[in-house]
Parts: sequence; structure tokens; C-alpha cells
Amino acid sequence: MNYEEEKPADLFGDFVGGIVGYSKASAISGCKTSNRDIHNKITDAYVVGKRFVGGIAGFTEDSILDGSLQANQANILGESYVGGIVGANGILDAETGTVSKDGKNEKTVENWTNEGIVVATAAFGGGIAGYNGGRILGCTSSVNTLSQDGEELLARTEKLGKNGDYIGGIAGYNEGTILSKDGTRVTSVVAGHNYVGGIAGYNRAGDTGENASIRGYTLAGGYISGSCFVGGYVGLNTGTDIFTEGSRRIDSNPNAVEGSYFVGGVFGGNIIAVYEEKRIPINCGTDNFLGSIRAEAGAFAGGYAGYTQLVATGEEAEKTAALYCTIADRHAGDVPGMTGEVLANELSAASTTDAVLEMYNEEDGRGGNQNTLKSVEAELYAGGVVGYNAGNTSLLLKGIQNNTPVYAYSDTENQELSYTETFSYAGGVIGIASERVTIDDC
Repeated sequence: MNYEEEKPADLFGDFVGGIVGYSKASAISGCKTSNRDIHNKITDAYVVGKRFVGGIAGFTEDSILDGSLQANQANILGESYVGGIVGANGILDAETGTVSKDGKNEKTVENWTNEGIVVATAAFGGGIAGYNGGRILGCTSSVNTLSQDGEELLARTEKLGKNGDYIGGIAGYNEGTILSKDGTRVTSVVAGHNYVGGIAGYNRAGDTGENASIRGYTLAGGYISGSCFVGGYVGLNTGTDIFTEGSRRIDSNPNAVEGSYFVGGVFGGNIIAVYEEKRIPINCGTDNFLGSIRAEAGAFAGGYAGYTQLVATGEEAEKTAALYCTIADRHAGDVPGMTGEVLANELSAASTTDAVLEMYNEEDGRGGNQNTLKSVEAELYAGGVVGYNAGNTSLLLKGIQNNTPVYAYSDTENQELSYTETFSYAGGVIGIASERVTIDDC
């Protein structure tokens, strides 16, 4: 893998793995890949293919995939369905070559650690699995950013992976279960285009309210880069289960999160399908005084979330996010034009719900309800907690102390507010508070 090339040579080979390419009705346990040569010196190790590429297995069917706490240390490169452990964890449609959710929830990847860089040049790349429609249990990703400079690793990863969608530190696209013991630390270096996150690039709401879930993880550091919907923890979240059903506080402490639009220290965007929910409580926090959140030459950046919106169904959430990414591509370099079209479409793009989104930060014995980063930066719509909240969404921000400097470098007209003045929309808590936003004890 030549990191100096802007585009890799043509990739070929489906079902490629460091241990096995395709596993059917077998058991893979206690195996590992190493980045040391015969003299025990650290060297570069690679697994390279096109589709279904994994550090341990490209794809498994009716198989046991239990790492017994072993690790993949190779770097993984592919076009789609690329993972540090397995390319995809789900049900394969042999005719279409696509993967879907395991309705029986039997597909399991457990007890593995990924230590390599994972690059998907097109879509679905993750530290454990590029796509997860089953269960990922007791796994983590720990990319060493101490012996190698994290920003340099990110720059090298961006050269090959900058066009990939659905890229995450654990899973690129999650519509299953990602579960580990509380406080499991993840350190990620991930780069892509749309939907990029330190834990998951895209965390999906189910079609009938059955949501993907993530439990037990702390982003302990990492370098995350993309374009649209880029988050320290999750790039885009559309489900409620990550916050409900016994969930605990979400801690996201990135070193750097960089994108163009919808960029956040925890979530790039929360466009949440509420279904029957009336209250969606989000207990989260950031704590890295060296960490920066930056919507470079773009908009909608926040310490917790760049953008928040509640909609009725998962289909609406998915279509709304896709529309916003299309708008972002259409207005490349035109920040006022992009934000203006998003705001013009936010009410018509999805239905209005009477549910309330609540963002707070409980006292936890480690400094309490404080949001601490080095900076939150954007051209327009930057907030210490939330960059922008959709006008059709009820949002409560409660008990949050922001310790992070906020910068907005540009301005735009808003004739509803003034015919002569221009506005940048930067705030210590939120960039702009509409009539459906309540700020309490912040």
C-alpha cells in the first residue's frame, strides 16, 4: 500500500483475509496477524483486496469468529466492505453482492482488537467490521498514535480513503449491536467522505423502530476526517437506542475531528427517527483540552453535535441526511448557499414531531457537567454544544458548562432578523436558538 499515491492501483480480489478469505461453517479462534518480521522488528503488514477484505476473515457464514483477545496488526485496504477483523458481519445476498441485517441476531464477532489502519476507497470501512448487521461483542480498536504522529497517520490515510462513505473506528455502518464492558477505550484514525465517526460512521434506525445500539465504549482519542457528517463518536446517528434502553453516558474525547459540514465532538449529526418516543435524552460529554472540532470552509460545528433534528421515521432520517449531503456537494465552496438551502429544506424534507430531544451532562465525579475541548470552529453556525438545531425540532440543553472557545469566521445575511446586518451564528452553547430551543442552567 503506497501512502504517497493519491489513488491506489486498481484493487482486485473478493473475499480476502489475513487468515481466511471466506469461512463457511468453521471456527476461527485465537488467531492473529502480526506487524513484525522474522527478526521481531516492526514492519509494515498489509491485507489488500477489492470487496470483503478483513484482517482475519473477508467474510464468514455460519462460523465462529472469537479472537480470544488476539489482535490484527496489519493495515487493511479495499474498495468496499473492509474491516480490521472481518469485511462485513451480516447476511450476504449472493446475487446482488450486498449485505443485510441478521434478523436472528446470530452473526457474532467477539473478543478481538484491531491495531491496523483500515481504508475503504468506496464504502463500508471499519476497525472491526466495515458493515455490522449482527453482533460485535467485546471488541476494540487501538491505533497507536504515540509511536507515530496521529496527524501524520491521518494525512496518509486521507490520501487513499478520502472518497469512502460509511467509515468508523469499530464499524463503518451499524444496524446491529456493538457491545463491550463499560469504559472500553477506542483510539481511532479514520478518514472518508460522508458519514465518518470514531466508533461508527453511520448508526441506523430500523424500519420499524428497531434501532442499532452501541454500548460501553469511550473514544479515548483519535483523528477523524471527512466531509459531511463527521463525528468523534458517530458521524450520523438516526436511532434512539444508543441513548435509551439502559444506556449510559457517552464519552468522546477526540484529538481532532475535521470535516466540511455537520461536524461534532460526539456526533456529526443527530437526525433521529423518534417513532413512538416522546423524549430522547442524550447524556454525553467531551474532555480533551487539546481536541479540536473544525468544519473547515464549512458550517454546522458543535462540541457535542454539529446538527440536530427529529423526524418521524427511519426512512425520513435517511432521506434527509442524503439530501443534505447532496446539497453540500452542489454548493462546494459556497457556504452561505449551502446553509441557506439546508435551512430552506429542513421543514419540507421531513415531518414535524412533538418529541423532545434533551442533551445534558450528568455529574460524574470527574469534573462534572463540563464540555472541554481546545476549539470549535466553522465559517457559520458554531456552538460549544450544538452548532444548529432544526427549526421543527424541540431541543432542551440542560446543565452543561462549556469551557471551549468557539469561532465562526464568516457571515451571511438574514433578512428576517435585519436588512442591514450580517450574522455568523457563533455561541458558547448553540450557534442560534430558535423558538423551540430551551437552554436551562447552562
